[in-house]
Amino acid sequence: MVVGLGSGDPAQLTPEVDAALRRCDTVAGYSKYVDFIRDRIHGKRLIETGMKGEVERCRDALAAAAAGATVCMVCSGDPGILAMAGLLFELRAREQAFRDLPIRVLPGITAASTAAAALGAPLQNGFSLVSLSDLLVPADEVRRNLRAVAQSALPVTLYNPAGRKRRRLLAEALDIFREARGGDILCAFVRHAGRPEETRWIGRLADLPADDVDMSTLVLIGSARTVTDQGALFEARGYAEKYLDKDAPASTADGR
Repeated sequence: MVVGLGSGDPAQLTPEVDAALRRCDTVAGYSKYVDFIRDRIHGKRLIETGMKGEVERCRDALAAAAAGATVCMVCSGDPGILAMAGLLFELRAREQAFRDLPIRVLPGITAASTAAAALGAPLQNGFSLVSLSDLLVPADEVRRNLRAVAQSALPVTLYNPAGRKRRRLLAEALDIFREARGGDILCAFVRHAGRPEETRWIGRLADLPADDVDMSTLVLIGSARTVTDQGALFEARGYAEKYLDKDAPASTADGR
């Protein structure tokens, strides 16, 4: 089973994921994410690796399952969105020893949903999700994705926006969206979404403080429908045009 832990806050664990963690005898994951659940997995075998240990970790988890263990591979957010579910299926497809292993994906709350809830309702007409990491995907492919979605009418969430050294694509992304949507378009970022240290910023794209963005930040760039009111960021859904405005009472002669 490959399971999503959401932000890592216990309140974001689904009952299905909680049951899977109780049932398994082996837990695999990036050490930082295993830290989120250590208090509920005492006595279980652990398969842990650090950053860039994804292939080793997934292969070891599959090998443990092939040997008869019941394994939970834990991921932050949702396991099928920029996480380990895809790699597990890829290894099973490539390596004969794992061909007959069942893999079950248990969804989690992805960062876009958590950040959107913290901001208000900025994604309610649909949205596009783009990762700015070029560690696995070529930078030119990331740029093509950015240019394509910048021309759409959709809000865009930017995952993995910038590391300490990897900031070039964030700067390019902001330039692409400023050119396509203008500097006055509303945008936001949420750092540590769903965690106690969560912080957020809402403002114009021209004013976005890019130096404050890091790998724990999700950046959201709004659409022409995006508005802000009383500290909330949301998209107008279309109800006003279709229902509310036509039902409004006609104005009197003096404008009241």
